[in-house]
Amino acid sequence: MERKLLMVISENQELLNTIKEKVSHRYEVVAEKCVHAGYSVAVNLLPDIIFIDCVSKEIDQIKNLSSFKSNHFLNNCWLMVYTRESLIAKMKVKFADIVDEFLHINMTSSLICESIVKRSSSNAGQFNYWKDCFLGLFNLNPKPVLLLKQNTIIEMNDAFKRTFKL
Repeated sequence: MERKLLMVISENQELLNTIKEKVSHRYEVVAEKCVHAGYSVAVNLLPDIIFIDCVSKEIDQIKNLSSFKSNHFLNNCWLMVYTRESLIAKMKVKFADIVDEFLHINMTSSLICESIVKRSSSNAGQFNYWKDCFLGLFNLNPKPVLLLKQNTIIEMNDAFKRTFKL
């Protein structure tokens, strides 16, 4: 079985070691300590899952969380946020369309790892790699472009949407 890529953004070395130990049979784990650096690493590696530890951060310290889903290539990543239970309700309001799964601090490390491993089986074969690459480059094209199929618009790139204010 092919191992998938898991990116863990956390300053908690103990949590990181536990995750590495328990999911290494399914995932190759890449670690980063800072959310800002983690974003640029994620864009380069295109991980299957991004796990962000926000336990020690307040909600205003993680405003850049939305950048993880702003890039076309990272839209397919499963974004998991690990935080205090008291912040989950606020984060769901602010980041509902960005974060795929919230995990709270009261969960044991075994449950966290089970949740990560569960994603490996449920995401299997859900996207076409070449189509995804094409659409990513298609959206990066600075000129407005439409994809047509017998007089029906199939797709329009971001430049088209901006130019014609759609």
